[in-house]
Amino acid sequence: SRAFISDVSLGVKHSILLVHAKSSFSTDFELLLASSKGPTPDVAIRSTDNQIILSHRCIWNVRCPSLAPCGELHTFCTNGVNTQVPVINVSAPFDVLELFVRFVVTNNAPSFPFRFLNPLMLLASESKFSELSASCKKAFTRTWPDGMCEISLDCSGLVSALNMLTLRGADTNRDVLLEVMAENSQLRRISVHRCVLACRSEYLRNLMTGAHSIVNGKPCYRVHDISHSHLACILEYIYTDDITPKPVDNFDLLFSIMHLASPAFWNLPRLHLITQTYVRKVLNTENVALAFQKFVMICPGNAAALRQHIEDFARAYRKRVSKTIAFGSLRKRHQSLLMGDSVR
Repeated sequence: SRAFISDVSLGVKHSILLVHAKSSFSTDFELLLASSKGPTPDVAIRSTDNQIILSHRCIWNVRCPSLAPCGELHTFCTNGVNTQVPVINVSAPFDVLELFVRFVVTNNAPSFPFRFLNPLMLLASESKFSELSASCKKAFTRTWPDGMCEISLDCSGLVSALNMLTLRGADTNRDVLLEVMAENSQLRRISVHRCVLACRSEYLRNLMTGAHSIVNGKPCYRVHDISHSHLACILEYIYTDDITPKPVDNFDLLFSIMHLASPAFWNLPRLHLITQTYVRKVLNTENVALAFQKFVMICPGNAAALRQHIEDFARAYRKRVSKTIAFGSLRKRHQSLLMGDSVR
């Protein structure tokens, strides 16, 4: 199981959804390449020609576990405030380091001169970035007529790396707390990584620029109008690009998340799509009536295509669905709407 803190379990990572959108997930993390726009960096990566690229330790810990701070500190200025961060030395010139950082942070990089390929492969091997190292070796077997090389890494590597950040005790770089009201009306706090949340959610990025308290030396932000279980599910998506509700047909949770992901609230279009796809996959004759009931209650004006799919499924198996306990518990009007026996 996974947890953001010891008492917040998010379940086993075996989901129905296996396909990740490279263009959306990887692109989100390009924000970390623009230090002036993204969250404040907390590590400096130094090349052999003594040039610095500022970055974020939680990403490097899971992507390049063999690279460790050398004991020196680098000072830089942000908004008039001097900040000191640890330095990690790498065995590569700045041009190669710049390319390497793009692969570490986003799994993507533009085409580059073939002469960079060998030092890039050596750096990937030294830092135990096995996915990039293997891709570099394959690139050596190809012919690059124009002298420009191109490597494409599958987005699943970045997804897996971010998934490691949710493991209990996986790292100590959780630098922000989110405070939310739990179902038992008690406040609970979830320890997370500012840079990951800022990249994946504009809503949370804006939240983390506002008012906050300090708890155990960390900024703590209150998240309103959302339950603990719903926030935990959204955080799972933010870190893993997926969701794993328990039970799998927890329609209360699924439709609430779909509602929260809509443009009017958190505006997470991919999560909105993932949730709809998940609902379609878990529908069966026993739960389709319950799915319809929860859909009408939670998001009646949202995702018309999904509602149509639920209705079509129920009507295709009319006899079996009409005998279920869930269908019998529906109000007569909802039974008629589900089966198409009345005009809306």
